[in-house]
Amino acid sequence: MNLELFRARLNKSRFHPNDIQWIPGWFGPFAKNRPVIDGLVWFGTVGVVGVLKFLPKLRKRGAW
Repeated sequence: MNLELFRARLNKSRFHPNDIQWIPGWFGPFAKNRPVIDGLVWFGTVGVVGVLKFLPKLRKRGAW
C-alpha cells in the first residue's frame, strides 16, 4: 500500500478523529525504514522488537 492510499482509507475509517490525525505521523517515519517494492511499502511482519525500537524515536520527536 502506498502512503496516499493509506491516508485515503484512513480518512474513510471509523477511527477516532485524533487517531486519524496522528496515525500518518507515525506511519510515515516508520515506512521510511521499510523497503519499497513496485512503489508499495513492504512491512512484512511487524514484530514487537521493531515496534519497541521505533517508539523511542516517536517520544524523542515529541509525539507524546
